[in-house]
Amino acid sequence: MSQLPGLATSTAPVVPAAMLDKKSGQLVADHVARWKLTKGQVRHASGLNNTPRDTQRWLAPSKPHLQHLAAASSAGTSLEANLKHITVTLAT
Repeated sequence: MSQLPGLATSTAPVVPAAMLDKKSGQLVADHVARWKLTKGQVRHASGLNNTPRDTQRWLAPSKPHLQHLAAASSAGTSLEANLKHITVTLAT
């Protein structure tokens, strides 16, 4: 067994020598399919599955402030609407 070239030894997966090209040390194309991830595995590993929950958690503290502003102003809560409202207010 050997390490994949170019990866740190602590994180590199162990690869049987039979899967590596003897000259270059690269993974042989026939065995690459074993290492491909499904779309779900990529989404999970990158954190995309948690993104909506993380966004809600991040926005939760500011939500009451936005609702208060929406009640006090005709601009609403979207950034574009607020910028337009500020521009019009400052122009008058």
